[in-house]
Amino acid sequence: MTIRDNISEGISIAIRRAEESGQLPEGLLWPEIVADRPADSRNGDFSVNIALKMAKMAEMNPEQLANVILSYVDNYPFVESMWVAPPGFINFTVSPGWLIGQLQTILSQGENFGESSYGRGTNVQLEYVSVNPTGPLHVGHARGAVVGSALALALKAAGFEVTQEYYLNDAGNQIRLFAESVYAAYLRACGDETASAPEGGYRGEYVNTIGNAIHEEMGTDLQERNDEHLQSIETQATSQVIGLIRDDLAAFKVRFDVWFSEKSLFSDGKYDAMVAMLSEKGYLKEEEGALWFASVLLGEEKDNVVVRSSGAPTYFATDIAYHFDKFANRKFDRVINIWGADHQGHISRLKAAMTALGIDASRLKVLITQMVTLKSSRMSKRAGDLVTMRQLVDTIGSDACRYFFLSRSLDSHLDFDLDLATTQSSENPVYYIQYAHARICSILTSVDDTHYVKVPLNLERLTHEAEQSLIKELILLPDILMKVSETLEPHHLTQSASQLAAQVHWFYGQCKVILEGDDELSYARIELCRAAQIVLKKYLLLMGISAPEHM
Repeated sequence: MTIRDNISEGISIAIRRAEESGQLPEGLLWPEIVADRPADSRNGDFSVNIALKMAKMAEMNPEQLANVILSYVDNYPFVESMWVAPPGFINFTVSPGWLIGQLQTILSQGENFGESSYGRGTNVQLEYVSVNPTGPLHVGHARGAVVGSALALALKAAGFEVTQEYYLNDAGNQIRLFAESVYAAYLRACGDETASAPEGGYRGEYVNTIGNAIHEEMGTDLQERNDEHLQSIETQATSQVIGLIRDDLAAFKVRFDVWFSEKSLFSDGKYDAMVAMLSEKGYLKEEEGALWFASVLLGEEKDNVVVRSSGAPTYFATDIAYHFDKFANRKFDRVINIWGADHQGHISRLKAAMTALGIDASRLKVLITQMVTLKSSRMSKRAGDLVTMRQLVDTIGSDACRYFFLSRSLDSHLDFDLDLATTQSSENPVYYIQYAHARICSILTSVDDTHYVKVPLNLERLTHEAEQSLIKELILLPDILMKVSETLEPHHLTQSASQLAAQVHWFYGQCKVILEGDDELSYARIELCRAAQIVLKKYLLLMGISAPEHM
């Protein structure tokens, strides 16, 4: 249990005791109790505002309510003092002795510090990006890719068993149009200048590049149009695009455990089994030659087509089969999808379909990414225009890309400042954090460890305000990892890493590490630096960002 959890639980117990003693009215619906870091350090290390939230319902003054609650709080082993501050905050200051113990924990656990068994035994499937293999990935896809991979790292650190999956939409009308478009490019490479992409088909230099590559390999062997040749074109074209997608994702430090083919839903009979089960349960009906999922029976506003009158399945139908396979056949305990904002309306009907198939829909969580705007003195484009993921990472590097895509919550519009991302100064948060790590590494590299072999380690010498503040920031890593695991919001990593970097830079400016004539304090500060290096590096690795030792 983290320090925040301990504080919250202690407050909850105190509230129940106050209710049982008649000091508080019973039957009130208390919201979640959260221990936050106050903006002003004079208000302690943690603060709880539950009295402010509940004063009106309890028909009490907030400060009075806070004092009643505090009177029933047991002493925490890690708290030096706790008090009520106007207009009704319950504040806590942690004990310096306890902080030293936590510093020792960081040093003993090393790179494993912050990890937990919170998710042990829970099998999570994380599916993200999943763009049709019909073209290169654009900036609009990058945000979900970075957030998904960082979330996977955080969940693994919290003990979850995580499978990262890319769903290949390699069947259906869009793939057919893509194949026809590449076939036209191939025919032009064969000398047929009249060949053109079909209406609604794909255009762009990458289509010509693929068509030319197939011509170089196959010559004119596929020039005579027939189903077999078109299928060959489709196979080769999608294979090349998938290869490009893999390479672009790897440049962003994103790698998947599973690449799941939509075609396999049909070849393995999973799609047919899903349709049969929905029909057996009475959730399918035929109207005007099409097959409909009776969503209204499950609270939806309208029914949805699953099989068109042409006999072709809809995207919704294959998605039902795909997600049912995740739960029923592959036995994932939880499924987390990261989708673009244009899929918002698809969530409730998919959950309804899972309910119809006997799956607890709460096991499916869908995160929606909002739009990204690229800004710089050279360009200003909305995500998804002409800027590809590869162009972006080649311009500013994967570290800056990952940090800025992680810097805001997914449900917030993101203004990506390219000029700031390439600035090598403290104004650039990526540079600021990495420089803090490099600074600490530089100190540690200069230390002659043999000099301190016989020096007693007395961490209680770390009494300077900058030292204490740094330790308080270091120990928050387990709380942050827990918060990311519970909320599925990895942007908390960037915020905490920036705050820790600020404390490192302040400590560096306030406290000389190697002191002549005081080996004991020097040794204690060296070990504090080691702890800072451990935690800073952990934050960077959880974000998928490199931790340079020199800058």
